[in-house]
Amino acid sequence: MTTITPLPRRSTPVETSHTLPPIPASVREARLIVARELAVNGFAAHSDDAELLASELVTNAVSYAGGEIVLVLSFRDDTVHCEVRDSSPVAPVQRRSPDDDEHGRGLFLVQTLARSWGTRVQGTGKAVWFELGPASWCEQPGSLAA
Repeated sequence: MTTITPLPRRSTPVETSHTLPPIPASVREARLIVARELAVNGFAAHSDDAELLASELVTNAVSYAGGEIVLVLSFRDDTVHCEVRDSSPVAPVQRRSPDDDEHGRGLFLVQTLARSWGTRVQGTGKAVWFELGPASWCEQPGSLAA
């Protein structure tokens, strides 16, 4: 039987920002940052999903955007908001990959696991974001985790 730990309610938002270089090692660094920040802010129950989704977004930024990457995490009420900012204004495109392709499933994972997600242009680049919280698929009544 799976037990679901309720997320903390935080009325005062907490936000952290981390600048990463556009290199493959930044993907691992992003996962470590996400795990640490979620643990410190009482959201460790979402660490696996948040680490996976953040690493997918950072991978896209490293692969397609070039330039500095900024990982922003914010915590408010019972919601984790994560966004990855990069210097390219080009929005990511979700595609269907062949079964034997090693790439092309990142946005599908984001769409599947996140409560909500999106992209917004800002300045000369963009931010791709997702949110995890009580309406995430893994916590809904009747889901596999319930």
